[in-house]
Amino acid sequence: MSTGLGQVQFSNKSNALNFADDDFKLLVIETPKHYIGGAKTLAETRDFFTRLCSWLRGEEEGMTKYQGAAEVYQFLLDRDVSAFNAGQLPVTTQAYENMARAGMKDYQTPWSR
Repeated sequence: MSTGLGQVQFSNKSNALNFADDDFKLLVIETPKHYIGGAKTLAETRDFFTRLCSWLRGEEEGMTKYQGAAEVYQFLLDRDVSAFNAGQLPVTTQAYENMARAGMKDYQTPWSR
């Protein structure tokens, strides 16, 4: 019997997972350190996500309940994923290497002078 597990995890810690640097089944992506949605402040970024959540729930005038979420779902269904290879290992990113290093025990880290 074949079994599998897929997860998406988010963290604001660079050492959120402890894994060996040769565990190539992980894709680690570091998000940009700038504000999102054209925002120039943290308050504007919060406002962007508040408006996004409202849109996803369909709370804007003229929208049905969860219409935004349904539109995102349809967008994903319409994506051409025919070339996707589920057996291909993810790319190794700098964020992956940083997290592997951050999760090392003291005795595992390379000596620095």
